Amino acid sequence: MGLTTLSIGAGVSAGMASLLLDMSVVSGLLVGWFFLNETITRNKILGVGLALLGLVLIMVADGGAVTGKGLILVLMASVFWSFNSLIVKRANTQSIFAFNVWGMLFAPLPLLLLAVIFEGTQAITELPNQFTQWTLFSVLFQAYPTTLLGYWFWNKMIMKYSISSVAPLTLLVPVFGILGGYYFYDEPIEMSQIIAAVLILLGLFVGQMALPKLSFFKRLRGDSCKKSTMS
Repeated sequence: MGLTTLSIGAGVSAGMASLLLDMSVVSGLLVGWFFLNETITRNKILGVGLALLGLVLIMVADGGAVTGKGLILVLMASVFWSFNSLIVKRANTQSIFAFNVWGMLFAPLPLLLLAVIFEGTQAITELPNQFTQWTLFSVLFQAYPTTLLGYWFWNKMIMKYSISSVAPLTLLVPVFGILGGYYFYDEPIEMSQIIAAVLILLGLFVGQMALPKLSFFKRLRGDSCKKSTMS
């Protein structure tokens, strides 16, 4: 999440950063297929396509700011998110919560280094002057429900199901974001947002349907083998 935070500092709006981070659904499918030999079935491709169409619709309607540097940073974050799922899958641990806690021990120093590189040493020295009650609330919220609880749920799903099946669930973020904005801040829900939410939910439903016996990529390989044999 450090790269996502840096992308916001580089000029990407917070809302757009959260949406672009959902591009991990594409890298998640490819990572699962390439490294774990997971099958990418036709319904998964169709489901991801519908969900991404809804995501693009939200991005167009949102109109948030995007800069070149910020775009690169947040897309890198989405790819690393997929590789994080791969690491969890390969670890094959049964103690998910302990695995998360031990993993957090390696985060502070790299994040501190990134802060100094991008923001300078004043990012550390001026921190006490910028510390407010809302800063404390943000830190506690990101540390406990978001990191410890959220990562625990996510990694439990990664261990039980394939990465290509779990990755599209990140596309629920903008849907809950729209509902949260309406409930907490009285933000109006536009028709384009409703259509986008329906497309995302429909895409997730299609992607999680029962898998056919013959996957899309296996059929492609089979057709190519037949052609080579006939020639």
